[in-house]
Amino acid sequence: MLLGKDGIVRPSSKPTAMVHESGLIVGQHVDPSSEREALKPMLEQHAAACRQMPKTVLLDAGFASLSMLALMVERDIDVLCPTGQATSEDNWERRAGRGGRFPKQAFQYVAEQDVYCCPGGRELTYEERKLDTFGRRYRLYRGTQCADCQVREQCTQSQYGRVLKRYEGEELKEALAQVLSQAAARAKYLRRGAIVEPCFAELRERQGLRRFHRRGLNPVRVEFALHCIAFNLKKAVQRPSFVFFLLWFRSPNRAWHPIGAVGLWPLRY
Repeated sequence: MLLGKDGIVRPSSKPTAMVHESGLIVGQHVDPSSEREALKPMLEQHAAACRQMPKTVLLDAGFASLSMLALMVERDIDVLCPTGQATSEDNWERRAGRGGRFPKQAFQYVAEQDVYCCPGGRELTYEERKLDTFGRRYRLYRGTQCADCQVREQCTQSQYGRVLKRYEGEELKEALAQVLSQAAARAKYLRRGAIVEPCFAELRERQGLRRFHRRGLNPVRVEFALHCIAFNLKKAVQRPSFVFFLLWFRSPNRAWHPIGAVGLWPLRY
């Protein structure tokens, strides 16, 4: 549940759309609470409709997670997804933590020595393996030389030194950050706003999709899918040439069913 700006508590359904560079919606899904959970169903829709997976996916920072990266590796899809706000050329990392302290991205992992190097030039060494509250395994690294560090106030207030958790698959995030450090990758990612934001603006402002009018997850999913069909129909009318395309709805038995067809501009990859 989510408390809205009008003070009314409503179900926090999360509608998500996958938009092709032509501006057409090629995947859509509504999850009860998480946009990340919509990614796999939308990829399945894309594969069913276009007969192939997308070659490259541009995602906002809200999708950044190890599970997302693992899915992209499994499907052999190139992905560009910053770990923080990508609103400018020098704002691609997560903001400083509570109290302005160094985020995890400020620490460099050195695989050969199995240590983290901190901004103050000290090392965080491996201490033990543990499980978090969700049952995920991680390796704990602790700084043993933090007491006299010159940047300690920007790093930690713990008398036991700064600690970092390294989860299985963390190297995928580091590889993605390395890719996004390249100017060409950043320039490609910045196209995302021009591709997807007009879609959201159209659904919200022109089609009035500011809140759902149906109750229950399945009716809400149908309502959102119909909005997406209307959006694509408008796009199709504006194009002199188009191909047949289906939007899909997932039933309670977890099977995908086409619920409508629209004419679309041929998608090129």
